[in-house]
Amino acid sequence: MKALPFAGLAAIAVVIAHLLDPYAFRYLRLEDIYGRDWGRMLRVLGFLPLWLVAGAALVLQDGDRGRRLLRGRGALLAAGATLGGLTAEVLKLVFRRLRPGELG
Repeated sequence: MKALPFAGLAAIAVVIAHLLDPYAFRYLRLEDIYGRDWGRMLRVLGFLPLWLVAGAALVLQDGDRGRRLLRGRGALLAAGATLGGLTAEVLKLVFRRLRPGELG
């Protein structure tokens, strides 16, 4: 029952985000985002091998405790990044929104 208020707030946040999306696209975008340092940083943070290496580093740091299958912090980090990326790709196919350059 404790999750119900959180789910309601999350649903409201999603609706608000969708309503603000046209405004954000029109007024808050940068044409040369990957030409800036922080834009490149955000691009790298979305790179799955980075998170797999970070997960392997955590497994190595935890020693024997971290090597238990799916119990270590490193395995959870790698699994979370992988599942998050796969979910995002599937949702992109399901919802098929136009890319910003395709709007004309």
